[in-house]
Amino acid sequence: MNKKTLLATAIILITLGINTGCASRIEYVSQPLPLPVRPILPPVTANDLACVSDTAYDALVNRETLLRHYAEDLETIISSTHVEFSND
Repeated sequence: MNKKTLLATAIILITLGINTGCASRIEYVSQPLPLPVRPILPPVTANDLACVSDTAYDALVNRETLLRHYAEDLETIISSTHVEFSND
C-alpha cells in the first residue's frame, strides 16, 4: 500500500473512532400543552333570530353544533398530553 492509501485509511478510522466514542444519548420529553380557556359566547335570543328563515336557522344550528364538536375534539387531544406515563 502506498502512503496516500495508508493516510486515507488512518483518517477514516480516526474519524469513525471520534464520532462513535463520544456520542451522547438525546432524550425527548413531551410537555403538557396548555388548555385554552373557553370563550364566553354572547347569548342569542329568539327575538334576534325572528327574521331568519327556517333554512338559515337550521344551518346556524348545524354550524354551531359542528363547531362545538370540533372544539371538544381539540380539548380531548390537548388533554391527552397531560397523562403521566410510568416506566414499568
